[in-house]
Amino acid sequence: GNAWTKFTGIDGIYSDPNHPAGYRVVRSTGSKLSITLQDEPSGEVIEVAGKRKSGGYSIDFSSKGGPKNLGVVVKGDQLEFPDGNAWTKL
Repeated sequence: GNAWTKFTGIDGIYSDPNHPAGYRVVRSTGSKLSITLQDEPSGEVIEVAGKRKSGGYSIDFSSKGGPKNLGVVVKGDQLEFPDGNAWTKL
């Protein structure tokens, strides 16, 4: 049968408490991040990019109408944002 393994490092599928019906898929390649997100099941699928920086990552949410360089810190199985939101790895 198939054997699914949990993603390691920052790579993985995350839930966002601000969008409980949506998802976030984070992939890393070297120092770069690629994030695919959807806020609602029938919502637009959006791609955002990020990069590693000292103490965490910087994510460009401008394609979603957000900030261009939002800092995020990895703590355990969570990505923590400055506004107090935290995505949890599933």
